[in-house]
Amino acid sequence: PIPGALTWQEYSVIRTYTFFVPLIIFAAIGITMAADAIKNKQKVWSYGLGLVLLGHIALTARTWEYFLIHYPSRALVIRTWEAGYSELASFVKQNYHTYDHFYITTDVGQSYMFLLFYLKYPPQDYQAAAQTSEPDEYGYSQVPGFDKFSFSNAAELPKQLAAGRRPVIQVLTESQAKTISDPEGLQRTELQRIVKGTETIFVIYAVSVPPKSIGYQTTTE
Repeated sequence: PIPGALTWQEYSVIRTYTFFVPLIIFAAIGITMAADAIKNKQKVWSYGLGLVLLGHIALTARTWEYFLIHYPSRALVIRTWEAGYSELASFVKQNYHTYDHFYITTDVGQSYMFLLFYLKYPPQDYQAAAQTSEPDEYGYSQVPGFDKFSFSNAAELPKQLAAGRRPVIQVLTESQAKTISDPEGLQRTELQRIVKGTETIFVIYAVSVPPKSIGYQTTTE
């Protein structure tokens, strides 16, 4: 599990299982030879084995220090572990009836799966309403939305928003938030930043079109 946790889209650990047999054989041969050397009081082998053990202990200690202390604080790791969805789900629970719709970025993993999990969304309701896209180049289908949620890479807003209606929620990554260029007539209010460790994972906005707004393609009801 440790090599699998320390890698990102590298070779599958499962595929190395077949390599375990020769490794075990070579390790057994080495242990046997080392035991015979110690039994026969061969100093060179004994010293060599001692150095190997010291090196192994030092490297193991360094690996665990890196894994437990340094590794979790790296920005790439925080984002790769797709943190922040628990906090996002809490925001959704608290504000579900306050906003008309939630537009959520998929730039940090498959958002719909995490919301289904953390919201404890009823499976029968999801299966009855969800639609999937055609499989992509990797063979995976995407879920563009369900219920009051829409998912896309940049959490794209619809081309039309009704003026004077309740705001909608747009959830972006920090890098996406920095490049926003809203058209005239669109009001955006930052509500919350979800921060994990040193990284801002999500920026949550309330977006609305004021009554009698101009400069943004809207509908009126």
